[in-house]
Amino acid sequence: MADQIAIMKEGRCEQFGTPEELYQQPVSEYVAKFMGPANIMIRDGQVKPAWFIRPDDIQLSLDGGAGKDDSQNYTGIVSLRTYQGNRYRYFIDIPGYSEPVEVLHAAKFERGQRVHLLFPNEKCRAF
Repeated sequence: MADQIAIMKEGRCEQFGTPEELYQQPVSEYVAKFMGPANIMIRDGQVKPAWFIRPDDIQLSLDGGAGKDDSQNYTGIVSLRTYQGNRYRYFIDIPGYSEPVEVLHAAKFERGQRVHLLFPNEKCRAF
């Protein structure tokens, strides 16, 4: 194990840092995906991603929750659910976004069910 990692892409160093820095503050979509699952948020019609969020940072509910001022709120439809022992892995379609959002959550929601997603702003990271 190393305390510093260099992520290489096409023969050049894309980013160098600690595992925590690379996971939490990637400089590109490539590094974000290399370090683990990442929802790259691209609106329909956009070419470049603006930001990303990790699947385990998204809060999921049926009622929309309290709607914190420091969060982004979305509504979507569960398109896929898989059981992973202590949690479920969901793919949720959000209108206006080109790809479904991956979410890890302990509660069971049904395929086709409308759910509310809360993206805490401090967990939404720009490139």
